[in-house]
Amino acid sequence: MARDYGLEEIVADDLRDISHVSDKAMFGGRAWLLEGRLLCGARDDGLLFRLGKGNDAWALALPCARATLAADWPGTSHSATICAFNSRL
Repeated sequence: MARDYGLEEIVADDLRDISHVSDKAMFGGRAWLLEGRLLCGARDDGLLFRLGKGNDAWALALPCARATLAADWPGTSHSATICAFNSRL
C-alpha cells in the first residue's frame, strides 16, 4: 500500500505543537499517538481517527466515513470506535 506523504505532512503540521504526541509507522501509513494511545493515522486511502465512546455518531453520519473497529477493552474503562475517512471523496 502506498503512503500519502502530503497528507501525512498536513496532519504532522497540525499536531506538531501538541504535548505528548508522537508518531510511528502503522496501518500502512503513519499514525500519531497521544500519550502512547492511537489518536489518528494517515495513509493513501484517507484518514483514521480514534473516537471516544459515544463520540462517533456525528462522524459515522458523514458519507465519507465508515467504522473500522468498535471495541471495549476488558478490565479497563477504554472504549473506542475507529473511523476511516476516504480522502478521495
